[in-house]
Amino acid sequence: MPLTKVTGRMINRYAVDAAFFGVLPSNTAAVNTSKIQDFLSSSVDEVVFIGGEEYEFSDTIDWVSGKRASASGGDYAILSFPSVHDTENLLVNCDTLSNIAFDNIHIKGDRTAFVNDGQDKYGLYMKGCTSFSVTNCKASAVENGFAFRDGCARCFVDNLVGENCYYHSISFWGRNTAVNQHLRAGSLYAYSTGSTESACAITGVFIEETYDSQFSQILAHDCGTGCRIENSCDNAFGQITTHDNWRVGCNFYNFSQRNVVSSITTFNNNRANADAIDTSTTRGNDNTACYGVGFENTCCNNTIGSVSAFQTPGYIVPFASGSEEPWLGSKLQGTTSAAVGRVRKIALTSGSWGGGDAAGEMELVEVAGTFDSYEVIQNVTTRVPYTSGSNKPAPNDVITGSSSGATGTVLWASQQSAADWIGGSSAGYIYLVGVSGTFGTFENLNNTTSGVLNIATTDGASDAVDTDIATTNGAPTAGVSQGFQKYGIAVNIRNIGGGGNDNYNIIRSGQVFNNDAAPITQRGFGNDFQVNTVFNRSEFMRNA
Repeated sequence: MPLTKVTGRMINRYAVDAAFFGVLPSNTAAVNTSKIQDFLSSSVDEVVFIGGEEYEFSDTIDWVSGKRASASGGDYAILSFPSVHDTENLLVNCDTLSNIAFDNIHIKGDRTAFVNDGQDKYGLYMKGCTSFSVTNCKASAVENGFAFRDGCARCFVDNLVGENCYYHSISFWGRNTAVNQHLRAGSLYAYSTGSTESACAITGVFIEETYDSQFSQILAHDCGTGCRIENSCDNAFGQITTHDNWRVGCNFYNFSQRNVVSSITTFNNNRANADAIDTSTTRGNDNTACYGVGFENTCCNNTIGSVSAFQTPGYIVPFASGSEEPWLGSKLQGTTSAAVGRVRKIALTSGSWGGGDAAGEMELVEVAGTFDSYEVIQNVTTRVPYTSGSNKPAPNDVITGSSSGATGTVLWASQQSAADWIGGSSAGYIYLVGVSGTFGTFENLNNTTSGVLNIATTDGASDAVDTDIATTNGAPTAGVSQGFQKYGIAVNIRNIGGGGNDNYNIIRSGQVFNNDAAPITQRGFGNDFQVNTVFNRSEFMRNA
C-alpha cells in the first residue's frame, strides 16, 4: 500500500505519495481533494508529502486546527491547483485555526498575468490564526502568494518565497478591528520575472495593520513596490533590501509609527523610467511617487539605523556634434554598432544643441551591445502628444492610429497635466519605438494589445523617429545598466493628501549616491523634508 502510518511518541503521521491519490508524478490526472480532507478530519496529526513530486488538486483544501503538512527528502512538495484558481478565492484555506504548520511546501497556481477581476485569489490564506508556523515554503503564480490576515497572532514565519505573484507576494494584512500582532517573521523573499510592470507583483512584501512584531531579512525585487509598511506600529525590522523595483524601494505609509529598522538598502528602483503614477508635470521626471525610501502621510517617530540608497552607474557615452537633445528616457541607437540604450542623464560640457556643437556625456541604462568610439547616434523614439487620455498604455503595448493606421510599441507614457487617466482628461506624451507610418495630428489612438479603443487622441504632430542627434566621441565606458532611482529621489519624507506631517523620524546614518538631481529634490531628498528629522553622521554625496 502506498499509504504508510508511522507511530511516534507524540504524533501519528501519514506519508502519502502521488500513487495514493490516483495520479503519477507526471500529473496525468487531478487529485480528488476529498481524500486529503478525509485525513484532515481523522486523528492523523501530520501529512508528509514526497518531496520533489507535484500533487494536482481539483479543489481548495480547507485545513484543520492542530494539523501539519511537510515534505520529505529535502525538496518542495508541490501542491498544484491548475483549475481552482480561476473559480475559487483560495487554494489552501486556514480560517481562524490554531496550532497548524506548513513546512517545505510549494503552493502553485496558474496565473500567467495579473487580472484585476475583483476576486482576491490566495495561495496560502491564514485568517485570524494563532500559534502557527509556516517555514521553508513557496507560493507562485497566484494573485496573493501568502496572506496572514485579520488577527493572526503568536505565529512563526521563516524562509518564505513569493514568486511571480500579481498583487502581494507575501502579505501581513490585518484590519482595524482585528490587527495582526506578536508575529515573528524572517527571510522573506519576493520577486517577479515579468518584463513589464503589469506582469509583476504590485507589492513584494506588504505589512499592514500589524503591531508589536519582529521582521528580519526582507528582500524584494522586480515588483511594483518592494516593501510597503502601512498603518503598522511598534515593530522591529532587521535588514530590508529592495532593488530593481518598478516604482518604490521601501515605503512607510499612512500612520506607520514607532517602528525601528536596523538598516535599509535600496537601489536601482523605478525600472519603468516613466511616469509610474499620474501626478507628474515636467518631462516625465517630476514624480515624487518613485524613490528609494519614503515616509508618507503621518509616519512619525520611526528610527532607522542606516539608509543606503543608490543606483549603479550606467553606461557612459561621450558625444560631440550634438544637434538635437534627446528626451530623458528616450531610446538611442548607434547607426553602425546597432547598440541601444535609454537616456538617464545628459551632462553638457561645451557647445549647445541649438548650435549643433553640443558635447559632453550621456549616461544610458538598459544597454544592449557596445557603442563604437566614433559613430552617429540616433534617437529611435517617437514622441506623440496626446490629450483626452482615458486608459494608460503599459510598456510594450502596441498603439495604432485609428485613421492613419500608424503603429508603434510603447516605451513609456508621461502625463504633463494635472488631470488624470481615470477622469479621461490626461494629457502629455506617449513615447514609442518601432514606429511604422505617421500618426495624424488629431486622431484616436487604439491599444491593440489590450483591445481598448480610443485610449487617447493625438494633439498635434509627432516628433519624428530616427533623428541623428550626435556622434560618439571616444570609447564608451561600460557600467552596470539596470534600473535607477526616480531621477534622484533617494530619501523622500513628505506629506501627501493632507494626511499630516511626517515628524520626528530619525535616520542615524545615511549614504545616498549616484542619484541624478531632479527639479524637486536636493542632495537626494524629496520635498517637504521635515526639519525635525534628525540625521547623525550622514554623508550624501555625488548627487549631481
